[in-house]
Amino acid sequence: MPHTDKTYSISPRLTEEQVRERLTICQTDEILDELYTYGQTLIEEALERIRSIESKAVSFAAYGAAIVTILVSNSKSWSKLGNQWSPWIAFYASLCGLACTYLCVCTLSLRQYKVTSQDEWLDPECLGKSVHFLKRFRILTMWGLLDSYTVAQGQKANKLQRAEAWLAGSVGYLVFLLFQLAFLHASSDGHWLSFWQGAVHYELWSSLWERFAGSVGVLGDFGCVLAFGLPLLLIIYRAGRR
Repeated sequence: MPHTDKTYSISPRLTEEQVRERLTICQTDEILDELYTYGQTLIEEALERIRSIESKAVSFAAYGAAIVTILVSNSKSWSKLGNQWSPWIAFYASLCGLACTYLCVCTLSLRQYKVTSQDEWLDPECLGKSVHFLKRFRILTMWGLLDSYTVAQGQKANKLQRAEAWLAGSVGYLVFLLFQLAFLHASSDGHWLSFWQGAVHYELWSSLWERFAGSVGVLGDFGCVLAFGLPLLLIIYRAGRR
């Protein structure tokens, strides 16, 4: 049975024995030349995909770190405008941003790729055989490189997809925090209160808000953790399925 990768399960990986068996079918130099040329193209495309994944990982890491930096460096400013919920929202946004940055760093970590050694390049067994045999050996060597790049690409892509889920969660918490701060600031502004009086019956709005604020006071920190922890569980679930 062919080996399969979790990320690229749609594209089955061949074993070395299967590659050798298929190469024995090739009896003409034209077919071997075509396989060799196309193999070079596949290797270049695999390397390009790896570079693209690493480039995106750098961008995601920058976004995640920027969110954490903004929240920490401006904590005194937004904490004055917020309420008891605001620090928890900022905490979850920072936590998601840190998780995204960590996964991106893992994506950028050095990997061991298979390389063509000098012994493979000047294999004594090939030097004494025909050009036809040498071409098949070169194609087998190229398959080893391509297989190594494909595995590394799948691992990097999997981590990047998980980082993307964490980054989306961090942005979501940050946007919610900004809307909350804007709403609290608007609620304390007399002009905005006049607007709400015209848009919604003020006594009804005030009564609902007092009940909501009262329930928050009863629940305390546990209510904040529970309310904003549920979206975090969804983020963890989505990141785990990538």
